[in-house]
Amino acid sequence: MLQTFKVFGQKILYGFGFGSGMGVAFLIENKIYSSSAY
Repeated sequence: MLQTFKVFGQKILYGFGFGSGMGVAFLIENKIYSSSAY
């Protein structure tokens, strides 16, 4: 249980650190692709 919680916490940290940088750019690219597609 504690091990899973630690991994979950690390995923959240990676999600905020790595995701806020790469994920936001990915979302912006997705919006550009979807707006140009339709």
